[in-house]
Amino acid sequence: MEERMDFRILNNGSFIPSIGYGTYKTGTEGETEQAVANALGVGYRLLDTAAYYGNEEAVAKGIRASGIKRTDIIITTKIWHTDAGYDNTMRAIESSLKKLNTNYIDIMLVHQPLGDYYGSWRAMEELYDQNVLRGLGLSNFYEDRLIDLLYHCNVNFDVFDFKLTNIDMDVMELLDQQDFLEDHHTAPGLERLLQLK
Repeated sequence: MEERMDFRILNNGSFIPSIGYGTYKTGTEGETEQAVANALGVGYRLLDTAAYYGNEEAVAKGIRASGIKRTDIIITTKIWHTDAGYDNTMRAIESSLKKLNTNYIDIMLVHQPLGDYYGSWRAMEELYDQNVLRGLGLSNFYEDRLIDLLYHCNVNFDVFDFKLTNIDMDVMELLDQQDFLEDHHTAPGLERLLQLK
């Protein structure tokens, strides 16, 4: 009997697997490529990477080696704070698209609330409207920055990514009031467990 992956629905109506494979500190380029291919081979369909991890090209090679169609895989990547701001984010997304060997990214996150992340969000909203980015989200935001961006954005974010060790209960209550998919992780490189609130 075939096992079926559990999925959640994002604000934009798209589906995302409940469990994904994180690629932070997965090793060398070859090790990361093999790890991604293996993860896809055993059924993972959500991959998490980031510009900061320096492994987007290895993730793309792992996808290619797996033989799994790109349209069957959800790729999440992140804008690092050194690429904050509208123009820098546009360049960073173009770089990620090239490194990931794809013409769209399923979920793009602002990795940290540093620098001009409002400019980053505007760039991401523009590319979302062009269907280059299919879902938007935030990572490592504390309550004040989360609320501020929430009330000053045109496109609502779909995913809020955080470590279980540094989340504030006030943020959890805020997320309960919104329709965000929360991305919890407990340690670098481990599976990410997603829960719909």
